[in-house]
Amino acid sequence: MTIKVIAADSHPIVTLGIEHALSRHTNVALVGTAHNSDEILNLVSNTPCDVLVTDQHATQAAHREPLMRIIRSRYPAVRVVMHVCIENPTLVSTMSSLGIGAILHKRDAVEHLAPAIYAAHANATYFSPTLLRSRHPDYCADRLAPPLTTREIEVLRLFLSGLSVCQIAAKLYRAKQTVSAHKTKAMAKLGVTSDADLFRLNFQSGLFSYND
Repeated sequence: MTIKVIAADSHPIVTLGIEHALSRHTNVALVGTAHNSDEILNLVSNTPCDVLVTDQHATQAAHREPLMRIIRSRYPAVRVVMHVCIENPTLVSTMSSLGIGAILHKRDAVEHLAPAIYAAHANATYFSPTLLRSRHPDYCADRLAPPLTTREIEVLRLFLSGLSVCQIAAKLYRAKQTVSAHKTKAMAKLGVTSDADLFRLNFQSGLFSYND
């Protein structure tokens, strides 16, 4: 059986590297490449595939809903391998809660790519060595940190888009205190103590990008 793969990355040279790495595996076929969220959705919609290999920046979307949640909802049979450059246990856990069970760190050897694809295709979990060796034990597959809730993600995305807590409260028809509590709890899970740190983390991860 051949596993059909779509590779996506915000840097075209990376997709070329993925194509080269996968060319050594006869049971894996690269059926398309993408470099942004629109291209990903177009490919997944029109090209039969089993596994999407992508980075967090390629999934930054001009959509109100996170791209991974859209894919999980519309194309539940498509598995995801995410390669990241962050080491935050809550972000990793949140990715897992969005249906991403195979996560690679970009510092790890390319030899981990194929095993991650096989694991994702089998609906199994795969974490590359950098994540497993992290000083945060929560990276272990059976000890993930508590993920952000859907509401916490929504509040952070709106805040990082430039809205104030009061504006978010009005937009979501929630009390200001409720929105503030969601933001505070989410920041605590992420291990950040200031808005500046939150913006910095979002720049590194791209997980909470929001374009209205």
